[in-house]
Amino acid sequence: MSFVDELKQRKVFKVGAAYVVAGWLAVQVASIALPAFEAPAWAMRAFILAVLLGFPVALLVSWAFDRTEHGLELTAGRRFNLRLLAICAGLAILSVGWFFLGKTAVDTEAPAAVAGAPATGTGAAAPERSIAVLPFRNLGGQDATLYLSDGLAETSLDMLARVPGLKVISRSSSFTFRDAAIDVADAGVKLGVNHLLTGTVQPAGDRVRVTVQLVRAADAAQLWSGRYDRQLTDVFAIQDEIASEVVKAIQIALPEGGTAALSAGGTRNVAAYEAFLKGNQRLWTRQVEDMRAAGDLFKQAHALDPGYVQAETMALVAELLIASNTVGLAPAESKRFLAAYDDILRREPRLAEAYIARGNVRGRLGDSLGSLADYDAGLALSPNLAVGHQWRAELLFFDLERIDEASAAYRRAMELDPITPQIRLAFASALVAQGRPVEAMALMQEVREVFPDNVNTANQASRIALQTGDFATAFRTLKATREAGGDATRLTLSTCSALVDLGAETDAARCLDAAARLPGTEDAVRMQRITALLASGRREEAHRLWSGLSPEQQASDEILMVVFGPPRMGLAALESVAPGLLEQPPRVRRLDIGLYGVAALLLQRDGREAQAKALLEAGLARLPGAPDYGDWGVGWSEAFARGLQGDTAGACAAMRATIARPYWLSFVEAQAFPELDGLRAAPCFEAIERERRAKVDAALAPLRAERLWPGAE
Repeated sequence: MSFVDELKQRKVFKVGAAYVVAGWLAVQVASIALPAFEAPAWAMRAFILAVLLGFPVALLVSWAFDRTEHGLELTAGRRFNLRLLAICAGLAILSVGWFFLGKTAVDTEAPAAVAGAPATGTGAAAPERSIAVLPFRNLGGQDATLYLSDGLAETSLDMLARVPGLKVISRSSSFTFRDAAIDVADAGVKLGVNHLLTGTVQPAGDRVRVTVQLVRAADAAQLWSGRYDRQLTDVFAIQDEIASEVVKAIQIALPEGGTAALSAGGTRNVAAYEAFLKGNQRLWTRQVEDMRAAGDLFKQAHALDPGYVQAETMALVAELLIASNTVGLAPAESKRFLAAYDDILRREPRLAEAYIARGNVRGRLGDSLGSLADYDAGLALSPNLAVGHQWRAELLFFDLERIDEASAAYRRAMELDPITPQIRLAFASALVAQGRPVEAMALMQEVREVFPDNVNTANQASRIALQTGDFATAFRTLKATREAGGDATRLTLSTCSALVDLGAETDAARCLDAAARLPGTEDAVRMQRITALLASGRREEAHRLWSGLSPEQQASDEILMVVFGPPRMGLAALESVAPGLLEQPPRVRRLDIGLYGVAALLLQRDGREAQAKALLEAGLARLPGAPDYGDWGVGWSEAFARGLQGDTAGACAAMRATIARPYWLSFVEAQAFPELDGLRAAPCFEAIERERRAKVDAALAPLRAERLWPGAE
């Protein structure tokens, strides 16, 4: 009997076909069930592997056993066929190989696909229990009352966001539909929801009329509507009723405590509430002056009602954001914020925003596990806070190095805030740091299609392109954003900065000359000229120019402060971004690889030789598996550290390996610090630097004809 005939006789083909069908159905069920239970990214792959490995087992069982009235029995005299064993072994090897070797391809595709879904409308179906609250239309006809219509919509959104099991899109995405002729189905697809809450607000003296509708996105069918003609003092009752009725219409139970639990830390003081709404309207522009005004309004709300804990919390949040976007946050200031949030949470332990803000502060102080606990506590109370998921993702990635969990948290944040660029920018930074620049650039392109004039996106996309050696994309992105209406001054300065980093002296000088003619660029141009002098090895000239600056100007550039300032000021600057570096023993995170050498050098200058030596050794030991990207990737960091140790041969070997890869920019640090004079004088360094400059010049030559930067010829 032939081998094929034996397979038929033993019903191997029938069993195999049945297994394939059953396995396929099991995978489909798992693909729905696992995400619903927030299973980690690897769980689906492991399930598929188990199904694949079961296939050859099923074939072997079918061959070796007979089905009898007593159940399965081993067929007498039946031996395994070597050909069947070889086939089954091959299938098992292919399955295991797919699991391990195919991981990179799957990981590469997943983030871009998930991230792109909301913006492009090509993602998976929205969850049934999902909603976006669109900005309520203000029928009062006065901008002065816009805060009321926005505030009612936003407060309704915040209350709904605390309901377990309900997906609620963040304000920053849903409010992009303001004053637009809304196509309900299109809005539902772009926001990734099945339901939309819309409304109108018409204030008249001390009264207000509010009309609200809950519609199904797929067909614009009205599921519920409510109309409220009330005194302004009843605005709080209106919010409670809206939240209760919407939750009932979508058939999701309110948390224990009903709407009272949704409004923890709130107020019943109308004047305080108005001040809070006005503050909220100003805060989320993320412009420093607006944030200052918002902070004052939150303080005013708290003064009007000392029990208004939400206003007290948001006043601190505004202060925290202002510090983060200006002078930075020293450890002493972080401790002050920590004490304030501790006090708030003692008084109101149900306030999700306070947990999220305290988690951010704890992370700044190096308490990673405490920070994670706060994020988890805040998101348990309000699971739809997109910024909470984003900050949690950043902690998981940069501090705790739990990459799979961080990626899932980033994707959850993007799902809740699918339109605005901030979270995609943060995720792109993490992808670059992970050595996945192609995916990061795909995210940047998605954002640029929606916001072609967004300067932050253009700067980040340009930086990624530079780090991967794609100079054409880098400079074309900046120019295209300028032409689309982006801030010409900021984009010009970014263009000049890229040329400075590349060490393109002539091009950088011409660009800076053009930038200097733009209003308000004097300080920024001066700082870039100092960096350009350092990059070209003219350290004394750079120091003279820096010394002529005021103390405030000197402190405005942390890098130059590290190069020229007192070592303790430089160490304080590094401690604010990487506190573990200065612990004893030092803690070097994967993303601190670019900082540990500079920190060690400053410790040497400060007379702490033993601590500097321990930090260098810890950093070098951390290099295997660290990210290899950009000017602060593994190669330059190793060269810097070995140069400090006096290991010229090791430093040059690291530089030579780095310049052979696409992830490279200039090595300004070697020119900036006299401690590396020995390395700079080595013949190998000179040869590598000549090769680097030749590569830069060859890459820029065809781009000058496109006039991608000011002064290009």
